[in-house]
Amino acid sequence: MPGALNAVWGSGPDDAWAVGSSGITVHWNGSTWSEVDSGTSNYIYAIHGAPGGRILAVGQCGTVRGCEL
Repeated sequence: MPGALNAVWGSGPDDAWAVGSSGITVHWNGSTWSEVDSGTSNYIYAIHGAPGGRILAVGQCGTVRGCEL
């Protein structure tokens, strides 16, 4: 997993997301981290969401990425 992580959000011990440089986005499922395609190579500054709902990540150059969980 290349790049530096900048922000983490989680809804519980088996659901956490982290984002950072070069658009890196990873998900924790309670046992392993998996890289998820963010659709951008821009730096992502922050991530937040609702348990079982939608997560949003924001970053460099007006980048806004979201997905339904």
